Amino acid sequence: MTATDAPQLTLRQLDQRDIQAVQAVLDADPHYARRVTGTAAPPDAATELLTVRPAGLPAEHKMVLGAYDETGDLVVVVDVLRGWPDDHTAHIGLLQTHSAHQGRGAGRRTHELLLEWVARWPEVHRLRATIVATNAAFADPFWTALGYRPGDTATPYLAGDKPTTALAWTRELSRGPSPERFAEVGDVTVCYQTFGAAASPTMLLIMGLGFQLVHWPDAFCRQLADQGFHVVRFDNRDAGRSTHLPGATYTLDDMADDAVGLLDQLGVATAHVVGASLGGMVTQLIAIRHPDRVASLASMMSTTGQRGKGRTSPALLRHLLARRPSTEAQAVERRVRIFEAVGSTGFDQDLDELRRATKVAFHRDPDARDGRTRQHRAVRTAFDRTLALAGLSVPTVVIHGTADRMCHPSGGFATAAAIPGARLVLVEGMGHDLPPAVWPRIITALTRNARTATPPHPGGSQ
Repeated sequence: MTATDAPQLTLRQLDQRDIQAVQAVLDADPHYARRVTGTAAPPDAATELLTVRPAGLPAEHKMVLGAYDETGDLVVVVDVLRGWPDDHTAHIGLLQTHSAHQGRGAGRRTHELLLEWVARWPEVHRLRATIVATNAAFADPFWTALGYRPGDTATPYLAGDKPTTALAWTRELSRGPSPERFAEVGDVTVCYQTFGAAASPTMLLIMGLGFQLVHWPDAFCRQLADQGFHVVRFDNRDAGRSTHLPGATYTLDDMADDAVGLLDQLGVATAHVVGASLGGMVTQLIAIRHPDRVASLASMMSTTGQRGKGRTSPALLRHLLARRPSTEAQAVERRVRIFEAVGSTGFDQDLDELRRATKVAFHRDPDARDGRTRQHRAVRTAFDRTLALAGLSVPTVVIHGTADRMCHPSGGFATAAAIPGARLVLVEGMGHDLPPAVWPRIITALTRNARTATPPHPGGSQ
């Protein structure tokens, strides 16, 4: 099964109104219940699942979630306990797929949605599930594929009246980032951070004009890492804590080579390359100039360089040309004002995160405007990449918001049309930003695109 074949599911919390639907899922696979409990699911199994919780666990920390397909049918039920058996663990008491939907990827897709759900709980560092020995032949391969590892000690367990054992399996969640580190790439020193295990396939995130690594939100990066990626974010040259080049002239090609040089320093042979805005242009050039280094390509809110495509609304120019901020407060005020103009109209912005990131960015690079001017010059002097993009043969997803005034959606259409086989994901109401409400859709698109890379590309440290 390829990633594009994965079922389209929606996860929501269940309650007493869903008892009949939950019971139908439990009843549909009596063999599972017999392997675990020694008997088929009783008539009140759904009621018990929705209400019973460990002693001392707050009611709001037990939740039963349901994954619904596009027709509105409940296909997977998940019981999860937040903060049990300890504050930093979420225990999965049950993940059961309706028998009619087994073997189609519904369980795996539901687990992906569960990871996004659990990412809202910053204190949770691991997921845990218990596998009963009488069900191990069925369960072990599933949980192993999801990244769980068994503990050392099994505990006695009764499956009905049959003595057996149960073993806890756990999966650690990424809660990075790493400390800021530095890599020497030619004449440039690049500042970077990582999330997740270095042995996992690498996903390289490249931010836009004048932006820094901190503008990829920590929680967004953690969710990508929880999907099984080694996430690397970095400051482009002339941004953040990477080398600034007063008086220098360079091209987007140079910036693409910086990114590949960082992969060299990290010992990464190939990476899933993701870029936003100017970063999307850089990712396109990495694929053009270094096709053997790109396992998959994602171009977000960007364009090809073709004249007339992805143009910036003239109404935004007064915001972009405003006087440089000299204090933290001015920097925050300016950023909020800009994102009121360029941000999403169909989603709420996380203003607290915007202010936090702006404060951090101001202290990391108080003279950012000079570097931004040189980056802008590289964009203005770049060639039209349309013909070169037509020669790519890499899994590609192009993501663009319909409300993007900084880079008109025509840029996304042009990029998707230029790259053979590219998939265009249009997000209604999204502007030139990453509001949290669109993360699930973006993370799903990036993950699916990366998993279409065949044969599998080596990604982590080599």
